Amino acid sequence: MKDKTTKIILSFLISVILWFYIDAIVTKTLDFSVEIKYFDLPDDMVIIKKQELFSYNIILSKYSYYEFKQPPLEVRVSLKDVMVGKNYIEPEIIKKFDIPYLARISLSEKKIFVEVDKKEIKEVEINPVIDSQNLFLVKDITVTPKVIKIEGPSKILKNIKTLETSTYTVNSSGIYSKIIPIKNPYKNVYLSVTSVKVDFKAIKKIEERFILIPIKVKNLSEDFEAYFSPKSVNALVKGNFDNFKENDLNKLYFYVDCKEITNEGNYKLNLKIDINNDSLIIEPFDIRSVDVTIKRRLK
Repeated sequence: MKDKTTKIILSFLISVILWFYIDAIVTKTLDFSVEIKYFDLPDDMVIIKKQELFSYNIILSKYSYYEFKQPPLEVRVSLKDVMVGKNYIEPEIIKKFDIPYLARISLSEKKIFVEVDKKEIKEVEINPVIDSQNLFLVKDITVTPKVIKIEGPSKILKNIKTLETSTYTVNSSGIYSKIIPIKNPYKNVYLSVTSVKVDFKAIKKIEERFILIPIKVKNLSEDFEAYFSPKSVNALVKGNFDNFKENDLNKLYFYVDCKEITNEGNYKLNLKIDINNDSLIIEPFDIRSVDVTIKRRLK
């Protein structure tokens, strides 16, 4: 009976110890992702692509009360011996502070990918992009500076001949002097300046219309009457119509000046027009003079 009791007690104790052992090896995992720090890049090299983040985890006992206020490991990669092209480099793992003795560190990868190229510096011209909306004539364009230096990977720079500015939209006539940013679509290319001064003139484009304009007689003595044909003439109107109302166009007319006429007869008189708008030029299209017959009025 005594032996049996002893066996039962031993079995219970072994079960308890085994339970504690199994429970103790149950773990919890803490995941971290940190920025990779690159250093020792040769002066004549430039990075094209690189791995930005490195992941790892720390495995602790589930009963561990330890908490990390910040990632405990720092990941560094020396680029001292890199070659042009793709490189796979073993990182340097540095403990920033102590971690629990029984903790295990698991790294996501053994090597870091980085691609480098020879660094090149060259000069390129800047082309301003000005949107005239097809309404304005843009002229006398100057860019300061016209040429800038760019720096970056050789295989990218060899395909860059010029760079453009951001688009500037013209909305009115005038003289412009604008600071406009340079567009840089290349991630690994650096510009000596990021904007340029662009000076230019914008002139409203000349618009042309054909209008039938009536002909009148002016300055004729009340003693005479004038007979002429045609009574209207096709005219070519050129200029900026923005400041000229449609109603004003309807009021336009050509005239023949009879101020110097003192006798009856047939006269060939030039067409004239009065217009108080410097933005328009009006010219007769098919005829420039009219045959006028002057007769004395019957009393």
